[in-house]
Amino acid sequence: MKPISYLRAVVAGALALALAACASFPNPVTNNTEATAETAYAAAAELATAYLALPVCAAGSHFSLGNLCKETAIVKSVKQADTIAYTALIELRKFHHDNPGSINEITLVNAAINAAGALKSAIPLKSTKGG
Repeated sequence: MKPISYLRAVVAGALALALAACASFPNPVTNNTEATAETAYAAAAELATAYLALPVCAAGSHFSLGNLCKETAIVKSVKQADTIAYTALIELRKFHHDNPGSINEITLVNAAINAAGALKSAIPLKSTKGG
């Protein structure tokens, strides 16, 4: 993946998640509120896909903007975070469908958006080498 493509995915994903995190949601939840959670997950998933498409880092090397590669340990964290975020979104969709207008739904919206943020946080946006 070219550095500019990865950086575009990073910027788009970070912007969408930042907007979702700053949103003020009505309670009970509306279809637009659910869509905000969907957008947050989609942005994080796009960023995860971009990271997972990178070549594997050579032995002893680390991810940086000058060395776009994926690290095995980070791949595992990204996949775990994606599973959690996707599950939260599915739970939100199901609850929203089965209980439209419930005031308890806001908890699931927040969980889905927070899980999408955790997925984004699992993806390196700068060098992973310590120091």
